[in-house]
Amino acid sequence: MPRVSAALARLEHALMHVSALAMLAVMLVVVADVVMRYFFDKPLIFAYDLIGMYLVVVVFFFALPGTLHLHGHIAIDFFQPFLPPRLRFAGEAIGYAAGTVVMALIAWKLGARAWAAYVNGDVTATTIPWPIWLSEAPAALGSALITLRCAYRCVGHVLSTIVGEAVVEVPPPHDKSLPTETGE
Repeated sequence: MPRVSAALARLEHALMHVSALAMLAVMLVVVADVVMRYFFDKPLIFAYDLIGMYLVVVVFFFALPGTLHLHGHIAIDFFQPFLPPRLRFAGEAIGYAAGTVVMALIAWKLGARAWAAYVNGDVTATTIPWPIWLSEAPAALGSALITLRCAYRCVGHVLSTIVGEAVVEVPPPHDKSLPTETGE
């Protein structure tokens, strides 16, 4: 199991770097557009399409799998410490099974749409005819990778349910030493 997780982690890490570069590109394009628009009265006509169709998609979908790997998504674990381990692992397995199915459907649909747009040569009806498949392919890739991470966690939690102890990464325990909102 650790080898599978490590292989997925390498892919997730690479996508996180691409996501960060896309975020940097968003900031640079916005700054360049503002400078060109307000100082030279020559806005970048491609800025909003480039950012909205491509860069934001990469930022979001390439960050999803790595965030899941690092347990960075929102989780409500109020009752989790009170559950017996096998029940907790079974619940996690069910949740990750559902996540696997949903994300697999999303990846499949996005992949099919990207492929159809590529084969048909679909472009946008904007000033610059941007290829549509380039905006859907990153979403399909990110969704496919999060599907693999969900499937890995599902199998790991099923095995954990059977043996009664964690055989897959689990979130770190809540740090009770952190201050609360009331400052206590």
